[in-house]
Amino acid sequence: MAERTFVINAPIDQAQTAVLNIFTREGWNVAPFSGDTVQISRGKKGMSIAFGALMGKDFYLSQNLQFGTGPQGETLVRYLSSTGSAFIGGAIGMRKSVKTHGEYVEKLTQALQAQGILLGVQ
Repeated sequence: MAERTFVINAPIDQAQTAVLNIFTREGWNVAPFSGDTVQISRGKKGMSIAFGALMGKDFYLSQNLQFGTGPQGETLVRYLSSTGSAFIGGAIGMRKSVKTHGEYVEKLTQALQAQGILLGVQ
């Protein structure tokens, strides 16, 4: 599972809004998952189960974002890629998931830098 942690100089509610807006603008669905975790997903799950990675841009992807507070009051956002795509689309599905995760690490980095609130990415 790929993972990146974004360190953001903003209150947790502001950081959550900034991060989730990036995904919702690009068609991701956002749903509470548990406690401090939000699940983001896109694509068609049922069709992806039937046709796997052949679904192209409609291939189902699900990833998680965990929001917390760091030791100096900064917001920490752990961005996790799901391994579920491997079960749906095999090796091709896993590659799509990892590739998409990498693309959104870059998008998040650029957007948060542009807002002047990104302290770092780990």
